[in-house]
Amino acid sequence: MARDESKLVFLYLHSPDNPYTAPFCRNALCSELVVEFLDANFISWGAMASSGEGVKMSNAMQAASFPFFAVVAPTSADSIDVLQKVEGPVTPDQLVEVLQRTMDEHETALRRTRADDEERIREIRQVREEQDAAYLASLQADKQILIRFPNGERRDHTFHCTDKIQSIYKFIDSLCIPGIGSYRLISSFPRKVYGFEQLGQTLKDAGLHPSATLFLELLHLDNSSV
Repeated sequence: MARDESKLVFLYLHSPDNPYTAPFCRNALCSELVVEFLDANFISWGAMASSGEGVKMSNAMQAASFPFFAVVAPTSADSIDVLQKVEGPVTPDQLVEVLQRTMDEHETALRRTRADDEERIREIRQVREEQDAAYLASLQADKQILIRFPNGERRDHTFHCTDKIQSIYKFIDSLCIPGIGSYRLISSFPRKVYGFEQLGQTLKDAGLHPSATLFLELLHLDNSSV
């Protein structure tokens, strides 16, 4: 319930045999100041220190003397974070002062944790955005070139935008296709020749992006110009 209401838990262990217990309950715990403060800001939980549940909590809290109270924050269904422990009698003003200080310190820690979480989320988001941008840039940088041969065969290959026209020629030569001697590459729309003079051009500068189709035109001895 404390987690649902975003409130801390005021935990009290009652030991009726302790001589300080009755005055503490009468003068501090049941005072109007303390009751109103607890009702407004805390979920209250109490148990007899000698009962089954109280014994478990007393051992968990390592309570050495009484009256004993603590301020805890539930962290999960079966665990708590102990923020403050007080053993022995205190006045109403002292009790409220301890509770208020604990609340303030906890809120400061929460704000710091939330700020750290938000910063971590921003960093993760930034890294993801940078990765997405880098991936998109790599896709945009890659150029798909389709090469059509005189015999009707087609081959495609992915080049980088900074690769040169010469890279396409090297790719074609690596295929070792029979019947391919001297040749040049041309595009049809608009018709443009990519021959010897264009070998040093990058695909980007040549306008072969984001994709292009090139035709391989065989060169004969009487048609060796580019």
